[in-house]
Amino acid sequence: MTKTILTTEGYWARYYQLLQDGSSNKDAWAQLEDELREQFGTSKYSSYESFRVMKTKYLQNLKG
Repeated sequence: MTKTILTTEGYWARYYQLLQDGSSNKDAWAQLEDELREQFGTSKYSSYESFRVMKTKYLQNLKG
């Protein structure tokens, strides 16, 4: 992993990598949050719902 999952760009890159590996949306989010806790002792989104809201905003920002 070249970008740390602590950055916004790195977080989403890892999320989409997990999806490509066959994880469901919710499973990819949960695994990524587990990685954050294990590696850095923190989490980014407290619930799947808050993750979904921010994913929508992230995708809207990509579209410009």
